[in-house]
Amino acid sequence: MTPEILQADALEMAGALRNTVCTERHFVISYDKLAEILTALCTGGDLSVRNGSGYDVEAPVYGRIEVKSRALGTDGPFPRISLSPNKMKVANWFMAVRWERQGVLHAAYMLPSASVRPLFDARLQASGRTAHISWEEWRSAPGLKDFTSDFQMRLGAGHAAAA
Repeated sequence: MTPEILQADALEMAGALRNTVCTERHFVISYDKLAEILTALCTGGDLSVRNGSGYDVEAPVYGRIEVKSRALGTDGPFPRISLSPNKMKVANWFMAVRWERQGVLHAAYMLPSASVRPLFDARLQASGRTAHISWEEWRSAPGLKDFTSDFQMRLGAGHAAAA
């Protein structure tokens, strides 16, 4: 990127941070954090208070939920959800959220750990550190709960993905 673009981005970001009250509660503003907040809202849960706890939300009905979020196009031609073994040990449910590059919600799907386990085991890398589960495998797994419309309702008008 050119210095001019970086300068413009720095000014825009600094202005957004100065004028955004939520930064007092959430140090980071990102697709990831927004997906966690929406998951908490839609499941009646609360954000995890411990960083590195292995999950992002704790909800009365679902227990510990790990939230994975990506913008379309950031994982190449093969959209995926990446999980580590430590997440598999503690999370009861896994929420996968995808965003359009313009910040518009694309989809939000949650699976119970019992449905994620076989997908994880089949895709665990030789290093044993990560499993990359394809978006299509995720969407086809048993027990899928579609939270897309719930997220869209929380976000309001203008956040439905383009057809």
